[in-house]
Amino acid sequence: MAKLKTDPSSEAMSTLLSQAMALNATVKLNPAAQSLLVGASTFATVSSHLGRSLPLHRHACRYLTLAMLQARLDDRVLLVAKGSAIEPWAIRAAETFRVPCVMITKNDDSFSTEPTINVEIDGDVGRDELLIQLADRVDCIFVRPNGNIDDALRLRLLARCDATVRVATPCEPTQKAERAFGELLGLGAIGWHSSLSEIDKVPAGESSHSIRRASLDWCYEDNAWLVHCTRGCTGPWPGESADQYRDWVLLNNSHRSSSERGSCLGTLRRILKMRRLVGSALTSRHHLPVVCLSACSLSSLLSRRCYRSHLHRWDYEPYGIAIRRQAAIAAGAAEVVYGSDSISRADLPDDQQFRYQATGRTFDWTSEREWRFCGDLDLEQFDDEDIRVFVASETDAFELQTRYPVSIVESLVG
Repeated sequence: MAKLKTDPSSEAMSTLLSQAMALNATVKLNPAAQSLLVGASTFATVSSHLGRSLPLHRHACRYLTLAMLQARLDDRVLLVAKGSAIEPWAIRAAETFRVPCVMITKNDDSFSTEPTINVEIDGDVGRDELLIQLADRVDCIFVRPNGNIDDALRLRLLARCDATVRVATPCEPTQKAERAFGELLGLGAIGWHSSLSEIDKVPAGESSHSIRRASLDWCYEDNAWLVHCTRGCTGPWPGESADQYRDWVLLNNSHRSSSERGSCLGTLRRILKMRRLVGSALTSRHHLPVVCLSACSLSSLLSRRCYRSHLHRWDYEPYGIAIRRQAAIAAGAAEVVYGSDSISRADLPDDQQFRYQATGRTFDWTSEREWRFCGDLDLEQFDDEDIRVFVASETDAFELQTRYPVSIVESLVG
């Protein structure tokens, strides 16, 4: 028998009680949740795992924004399953748009002062299924065919005929995704479509600024330049928090602002705008962020580039910055010390441990002939002629606004 220690006269509390009874569960609300749910109706946002795809994040945030704006108009309370894929995104969206939020937990005896509903239930009922069954209305942001969200939505749709489930159109309209979307609509779900606004379209026209061209001669010089290839950013920038990243995706849905983050060219544009390379700890210890460069010629790096399937990316990209080696050394660049049987990180002085790099088991990292700067690298300290910017095509070059010489390296890509 479900237990609800409050007056079940409101729509939200009545639904919670009846659905909990159907699940043979016990529902307990803390005082903060009770005060929010009196006289209110609820909605839930659910999603399959969003991964690290920026297009998928943009898709999710577009629909989250619509859901929150509608909730404000309808005076609805958001229900979120603790630990679910959408939880951090939904909570951040609710905070941004000032929508009241209640957390749903399962078999959790811990006390929380935040608005919380704990559902005590036996069996293997998942948190997403609980949420989907308890909410007055469900907004599905993204669903993978045959996944847990898909199964839970089908259970609700088969049990009810009340048109209270909305399913967003697929982010990538593959045949499998379209078929699953159509099946959910056939069971009674409402199709939820958000068209791109004018701000999402790619602006037409050419850039009016001039570009300083540089020949490709420097690209063939071995050990004369230290090369840094940029990559597209699929999550927070170095030094950016997860909440800051979610805020950016929620509030910047234009094509141009998103392309700046999601592509190699976008990363390069950001570096040139800041005139700074931000150190990362991906190749070193967390307290030792570094900027990595290679002493190999750019032509050799690009000619041997290959796709690293375990990393889901190319090892070298035809976008980035090169710094004249002697100028880099004068600014503090240091050659990497590769690990071996006779040397480990602990053998280096504390102020030199940022230089350490394990040789590698499946790939010999010594072939990169790496150099590093400890921390961030300020480009303003270099003469313009000691820096080269490189991009893949003429079109890419017109996207840049930089005083540094630019080389088009399309012919070098292997």
